[in-house]
Amino acid sequence: SRANVRIDFKPYPEEYRRFTEPSLATTYASNSENITVVSSSVDARFIIQDYQMLITSGATSTLGWAFASNKPLIFINWKAHLPINPPLAEEFSNALFYFDGDATDFHEELRYFLEKDIAEIRELWDARKTNRSAFCNKYISEKTRKVGGLIADEIQGFVNSCRR
Repeated sequence: SRANVRIDFKPYPEEYRRFTEPSLATTYASNSENITVVSSSVDARFIIQDYQMLITSGATSTLGWAFASNKPLIFINWKAHLPINPPLAEEFSNALFYFDGDATDFHEELRYFLEKDIAEIRELWDARKTNRSAFCNKYISEKTRKVGGLIADEIQGFVNSCRR
């Protein structure tokens, strides 16, 4: 909330809330002058087109939708919250805007980045296009034609490991 920009915060939709009070993130965002909480329970994939830049964290379907939007995407990786596999961090940082949420200078680095002009951010985003394409080919589109076999191999490996 210290960044000098307007931010809309979209909480992850919860179909079955476990607690009556809002999450700490939602409470924090609600109390910040420059953050508006998007109170609609609509899935983010349906409103992504309304934004110039996206920020997400955690390896969830939201990351997939945000990646597919081809809008400048900031990914915040926290070890304790649905992290990406560590070997992917370098490829993520080359394909999109990757921030380590556990780094000591995380808040300063993110604030500095968010205060850049959107035109500059788009230029930096466009400069990563080749890396995004390679990332997509390696992990997303190339795998879709063989997804059944890949899943079967993973399940078989798991079953075999349980038999030992």
